[in-house]
Amino acid sequence: MINRQYRKREMASTEYRYKCIKCGKDNKFKDPFYDDDGPYFHCSSCKERNLIKNTKDDSLGLYYKCPHCGGRSRVIDEFCLFRTMSSICSEKRPERAIIQKLSTVNKKRIWLVSDEKFELPRSQNQKELIRCMSKMISYFDDILISIKNPLKQRKLANEEKLLLTVSSFEKEFRDHQIKNREKQYKHELPIYDAFFEYFKNDEIGIISKSDIKVFLRDYAEDRAQFAKNGPTISSNTKNKYISYVSCFFKWLEEDKDISLDVNPALGIKRESFPDPDPFFLYPDEFKAFIEYTNIFNRKNARLKAQAYFLLLCHAGARTQCGRNLKVEDVNFKAGTVKLCSKGTTVRHVKMTSVLKQKLGEYLEYKNLKYGDYVFSDFPKNIFYEIKKTLSEEADKLNIESRLEAKNRVKQFSPHKFRHSFATWSYFINGFNLVNVQADLGHSSSFITDIYTHASNDELTRQIKEYGNPFEMKLELR
Repeated sequence: MINRQYRKREMASTEYRYKCIKCGKDNKFKDPFYDDDGPYFHCSSCKERNLIKNTKDDSLGLYYKCPHCGGRSRVIDEFCLFRTMSSICSEKRPERAIIQKLSTVNKKRIWLVSDEKFELPRSQNQKELIRCMSKMISYFDDILISIKNPLKQRKLANEEKLLLTVSSFEKEFRDHQIKNREKQYKHELPIYDAFFEYFKNDEIGIISKSDIKVFLRDYAEDRAQFAKNGPTISSNTKNKYISYVSCFFKWLEEDKDISLDVNPALGIKRESFPDPDPFFLYPDEFKAFIEYTNIFNRKNARLKAQAYFLLLCHAGARTQCGRNLKVEDVNFKAGTVKLCSKGTTVRHVKMTSVLKQKLGEYLEYKNLKYGDYVFSDFPKNIFYEIKKTLSEEADKLNIESRLEAKNRVKQFSPHKFRHSFATWSYFINGFNLVNVQADLGHSSSFITDIYTHASNDELTRQIKEYGNPFEMKLELR
């Protein structure tokens, strides 16, 4: 009881000092007046009514830390009203300060603190107050959105990302492709180069389906013109272009967390194309084709092309099998070659005498060691050069023969060597589909049936005339 009375007398005897807001004169008083607005006093000089604490907080909860007393003071007040046990600070508001805002989140009162200093009002002019405080309110509103409604914040962040240009994602996307699918990316590189060049200054959010269609159309035309005397742009290839472009937008959604209304490449209708007529090389056509490699003077290129073409046609290898082939995969003693392309499927195929001979010559010339790859890549330049020569020779024939010959040359692709192997094996093995399936490495005989073409009078005639096509004598140097 004595302590309470002592503290009460001590507080009653405390003298407060406060500057008048209007005239700036120091006022001394012991007991302030109180009304509905809170404690106040009258200036002894100008009689201005000065509120000490305003319970009706018109400061919008914005405070700054006073550099003089270290207390929180309202931004709206020109002088610091932070009150100690003995006095009120009354220091003038600084020009810039870290801002704090008292807010309610999940029914709890918390203080939000700015990461940067804000400019404070230089006067009590209403326009000046509104100008400065509106910036602070906007800043803290964004913070509250992220705390109260993270979904809305993510939406706002997504809208900002959609304003970024395609070129800003180019390096990250290329690094991602090289890391995850390096081998495939080498083949996709031309279209991605063209894509990033075409859309480099376009914002992600404005690219539409029609824009992608125009790009793909122009790109396909350029590629067809570039390869005028070589390959043509098939419907299958055009559909692959759509998939490549779509891959970029999928990466944006999955890896960069950018929500697109719709993937513009997915909405493009893919070209449908009928199943092609069964195509394979007749034995005399393959003989003519591979003997054209003799015109190339560079021994390295000539031996590589001969060995690679024979591997495809005499062992049923895919072009990828050739790229994956290592020195230790060729077993000259057992006369077999180990082929591996799709997934983990591995098969051992018996080599023909001419394939064994040409692989041996190529390995000896290159002086390859254990662990080295036999082929660095498919000799496409030689392949298309021979194709071009065959097309020019077809022009010299009469009309009927010319049309048929040019049509066959046009259909010819590296994978048709594998078709030829399957069809020849099918005929030689007495139409035994199981043996052909094992040599091709197929899991189902239904897939193998695509490669076999049972009813063909011309092939039957040539096999009767030349014998086993795998043992046909080839004049190769």
